[in-house]
Amino acid sequence: MSSVPQPFFAPGTAPPRRIKRQGEDRRPDKRTRMTHRILRKGNRIAAMLITVALLFPFAAVSPYAEDAEAVPAAQTSGIVRSGDSSIENPPQSGPAAGSEDENASSDETEFPGIFRIRNSASGRYLSVGKYSRNAAEITKLEEYSAGSGAQCFRITDPGDTGRWMIIPQTDGGKYALTLSEDTEGGSLLVLAEPDGREGQYFDILRLKNGCYTVAPSESSNFYAVLRGSDAGDGSGKQVSGISDYSIGDPGAMWIFEPVLTTGISVAFRETKMQTGSTGRFYAKLMPYNSSERREVWTSDSPGVLNVSENGAYVAVSEGTAHVTAALDGCSAEMTVTVTDRACFTFFSQNSAVNSDWCYDGLDTLYFNGGGYRKPFAIDDKAPGGKSAWIDKGCALCAVAMVLRNHDARLTEGYDFRSGQDGMLPADPYTVALANSGNTGALTGGSVIYGNPIYMAWSRAVSAFETGGQQLAIKRVYTQNLATIKKLVEEHPHGIIAMLSRGESNHCVVIGRCVNPEETVASKLQFEIFDPAAYLRYEGDGVLMSETTSARYMHYSYRSISQLIIIDTPDKLN
Repeated sequence: MSSVPQPFFAPGTAPPRRIKRQGEDRRPDKRTRMTHRILRKGNRIAAMLITVALLFPFAAVSPYAEDAEAVPAAQTSGIVRSGDSSIENPPQSGPAAGSEDENASSDETEFPGIFRIRNSASGRYLSVGKYSRNAAEITKLEEYSAGSGAQCFRITDPGDTGRWMIIPQTDGGKYALTLSEDTEGGSLLVLAEPDGREGQYFDILRLKNGCYTVAPSESSNFYAVLRGSDAGDGSGKQVSGISDYSIGDPGAMWIFEPVLTTGISVAFRETKMQTGSTGRFYAKLMPYNSSERREVWTSDSPGVLNVSENGAYVAVSEGTAHVTAALDGCSAEMTVTVTDRACFTFFSQNSAVNSDWCYDGLDTLYFNGGGYRKPFAIDDKAPGGKSAWIDKGCALCAVAMVLRNHDARLTEGYDFRSGQDGMLPADPYTVALANSGNTGALTGGSVIYGNPIYMAWSRAVSAFETGGQQLAIKRVYTQNLATIKKLVEEHPHGIIAMLSRGESNHCVVIGRCVNPEETVASKLQFEIFDPAAYLRYEGDGVLMSETTSARYMHYSYRSISQLIIIDTPDKLN
């Protein structure tokens, strides 16, 4: 008889023990109940084995013992071997059947980590998706899909207890596989927020053929394991769920294939920040996005921008730094300019490439609103002449500029470009989310409902905060440049000027006064940040006469119909 398999316990920890609480039902323990059931079936051999287990409690008999392989004590920390040739009923399809999965490593890999989980019987991969009968997210078996976060799972032991949680790398890794009902045969696994319930913990045991069983921890059903089902979900796809273990059943055996990073993306290619700013950079890992940040961050100019390995940064002095996030041979880079100026951000409605934001993925992200369905952002000079919402998003860009100067953050939202969840930096996309009452898309190919550019000023601005304070707006009606100079001094992060000419309207941001010593009000000049500019020299902190708005749209200071100030409430009174 083979040795008993060992569960994967964290190094230096003991197997979890169930402590009987005061007042709890004092039924016979699990081994005694198991013995009675097997005796009733007349299985004398099994009864003798369990009797031995009762006499020697440290040699517990597992229902998987026939398939088990001896695991030396030194190897019980979670070593996973993928691609083992001893697997029963090897799959006839999928990348492991005669071809190499570019995302899977054949080296020994330790838990915790990111894995694809392949069923030994069908060769299909554990995946998460909608269940057609009730629209719940459940586990399925599907053919291999490159780049699918629904087939990538983070195996983690959050409490260092030797029990494992299995977290799909969809929805930003916010949900865990959870027992839907109990551990009786036929129960499904669904997704739920991790909250410590027993149905979210699993024991992962290695069998002698190199496969693994996945069993609910502390289960009332001693034989319960995760198994690929023969049943469908109504759309022709196999589901997976809890079933009683049967010796030699390949449907209850799983191969764990470590997944490597194939790409990294960040939310900004170029960005600016003020000296003294602090925060943390985020990167999205492909084909998955783990909530356990593993990428390593570096700065080539720590005297300008000091960045720790986990992405925390401090803007030290004026200058430019190139910041890199790297993992598994992949990397992403952004250029960060640090300035002493309070008003510095430039977001163009016509070009993300030539301004301080990134529209990667936003050209395939659609908003449905006002009877129109269009992508959010496309570079204005791109071939094809396809229109996008941001083409008319001057007010949106102006609001985003001032909010960015405040280092304001969208408190609730998810940014698929960086994988950041909550406290999102302001840019045209995150302001569009707040303006349309959305909290974000999971991918760049999604559809969001609502008009992103028709400004609901108070709703959009109040969704952001800076320094723990919610932001608000105030309107001032004046064209007097001396009054504007005073307002800019009181609100150095910039004020928005709404320009009107006939039935046309346009928004720009007014920054610092460039000739504050001038005593003639009509001769005062200001830095203007014009969203209509395609190139920086036409709108990134230039004089009004040099802006795209003045040169091609014929606006001037005399076109100002109102000023909109964004600041904390205590500074608006």
